[in-house]
Amino acid sequence: MEITRFVAGPLSENVWCVPVGGNRVMLVDPGGEASSIIAYLGAAGLVISSIVCTHGHFDHIAALPAVARAFPGASVLAHPGEAEWFGPGAIGRHHDFFVRIGAGNYIKRYREEVPSVTGTLVDGDVLDGWTVRHTPGHSP
Repeated sequence: MEITRFVAGPLSENVWCVPVGGNRVMLVDPGGEASSIIAYLGAAGLVISSIVCTHGHFDHIAALPAVARAFPGASVLAHPGEAEWFGPGAIGRHHDFFVRIGAGNYIKRYREEVPSVTGTLVDGDVLDGWTVRHTPGHSP
């Protein structure tokens, strides 16, 4: 199995499926629309072992609530510096942020709380044979 990329959602977000063994994948950055992500995984016969969020900006995690529900055994992982974008109250922080940058219309339809992370990833961690590299850019 190869790393696969597909594009989802109104902002054409890149979503990645990274093989971790058998039909299991690490899903990276579940932005876009959950229905297209879940349909893609189902058609390919894939099961998510973990959901990795490279950072907490909403265009990278918009589908996280529904994807996490569809794959309840999958861990949700992100860098500890991204904690404010996950868990109780996070959807309000996302709304406030998008309004401040003039993109309030994009996020106003999202009302569902963002799940909490179940674990964190830092530079040098190894997840299912893949080594984490911390590459901060436009977020912590």
